[in-house]
Amino acid sequence: GWRTMLDAPAGTVLSFELVDLFLTTDRCMRHDRWRPFGYVDDGALHVGKTIHSGRIPLPVGAPTLKLADVRLLHYAALRTAGMAAKLRWYSVLENVLGTCPHILKRRLRYINHLDFTGEGRIEPTQPEWFEAWERRGIDMRTVLDAPYHWYDVEVLRAFKRYGTRRFWLDDIWRFDWEACREWATSQRYDGLPKGTIRAAPDPLVFLMRGVEWVHRHQVRARHRLSGRISRRFR
Repeated sequence: GWRTMLDAPAGTVLSFELVDLFLTTDRCMRHDRWRPFGYVDDGALHVGKTIHSGRIPLPVGAPTLKLADVRLLHYAALRTAGMAAKLRWYSVLENVLGTCPHILKRRLRYINHLDFTGEGRIEPTQPEWFEAWERRGIDMRTVLDAPYHWYDVEVLRAFKRYGTRRFWLDDIWRFDWEACREWATSQRYDGLPKGTIRAAPDPLVFLMRGVEWVHRHQVRARHRLSGRISRRFR
């Protein structure tokens, strides 16, 4: 695979299978999903978006090469607290940027309390994915997941700048933000709210969960009726 990449013509997009390690490095989810992560440089410009840009130039009509024997090991699902923190931060960020203004769409995009194992096949990982790295003394299996992450600090800073009320409809209230604020204060982070976090009222939180549930099932029904394939609703 590496030799094939080196021999590919300039302007070729290189795609790899994305393998999600699942809760432990001994298991994974496989989706038959390919991601463009490499590019044979031809001087093309990278055209980014405000958020969620592709990592490489993706010129229209560029040839794509799938490398079947080189895989991307995705470690996100080994850090469940970190992954939930990232999704909360994305929701707040898109609220602030206005890049996903529809609240139900935003909640659906960054939902973090559903079981998505039905998206792919749960399989054992293959030892050869790790062995060459481990022979070089690289620890491929220890993954630390602290209760709080830098994503949470950024959300707290957004609370200070915009107030919490702006984010009451976002799906970020399954988390103790006041405890997080106290921790972040003890770590001497700057830009934090000074007073107690004013969380979304419980009745509003439960109401939004109900509305979200109805919306999610409506979207699932539309997808099935139209034959649309969605990784969230397989």
